[in-house]
Amino acid sequence: MLRWAVIEAVQRTPAGTPVHELKDAIIARRGKEARNIARAAAARKLLTCVFYAMRDGHVRSLAACPAEKEAG
Repeated sequence: MLRWAVIEAVQRTPAGTPVHELKDAIIARRGKEARNIARAAAARKLLTCVFYAMRDGHVRSLAACPAEKEAG
């Protein structure tokens, strides 16, 4: 049930998010036949981010790097 929910969530991520970019990168590298593989990999990444967000209260892997903070 959880796998289904996370894969459904990945399919509706907006462009520009790290999870969506990961999915697009896998599809670009492996071809259109790998869409299901890309969805599953992006779902694992999303689930990992959700786990750390619930455990720590924030997700360090999604935080902007210091150079981006200074420019903004």
